[in-house]
Amino acid sequence: MCEKHRRTAHRHGHPEQVGLKLRELRPYEKAAREFIERRDDAARVWAVLEENWRRFAEWADGEIKIRESGKPTHRYTTQACYSIRAVSDENDARDIMLRLIAFAWVWLEDPRRFRSDRAARFQVARVFRRMTDQHVGQSVSPTDGKPKRYCKDPPAKTLERLGELIFKVIMPSCLSVVRKVQREEEEEKERVKEMHRVIHGESSKGGHHVGT
Repeated sequence: MCEKHRRTAHRHGHPEQVGLKLRELRPYEKAAREFIERRDDAARVWAVLEENWRRFAEWADGEIKIRESGKPTHRYTTQACYSIRAVSDENDARDIMLRLIAFAWVWLEDPRRFRSDRAARFQVARVFRRMTDQHVGQSVSPTDGKPKRYCKDPPAKTLERLGELIFKVIMPSCLSVVRKVQREEEEEKERVKEMHRVIHGESSKGGHHVGT
């Protein structure tokens, strides 16, 4: 493996993985919010999602307290927990869940976007960590002299562990929302098809009476 591919694998989980951009997620975040808020049970859906996040954040805080008490903990798990705390402290639970629902939507809709399961874990960790400025640095572009933001990368094992935790604990509820959206879209497509069948059927029958 050449140096370029080695660095890419370290940052993105696979030597050929292209990093997921936040602009790719924003349309899905907007669609997910609109889907939830137009439901009759929107308050219940939000409550479930927020509670899932709250429990996850509380677990992370618990792991950090164990580490800070001097007891031994898993290094990469603890580092992942510090990221969870940082994002939780700076963001509303709904916004966090919408970011992760958007990722789940891309993951389901375009699985080829991710070169491997490991790459998917890295990508969800990276877009998650972008939700706090603690993980973002700023430099000056050598080409045009403009400020440029970049993601401060932790050890690769920390990114992978964070992705594993998100997939295990939070992703099931995110996927549930996405699948509901997809079912609704399929049902709407079927309604449109049925309407077209009825309209075209009635038109062809009615055509015999034209000009009588």
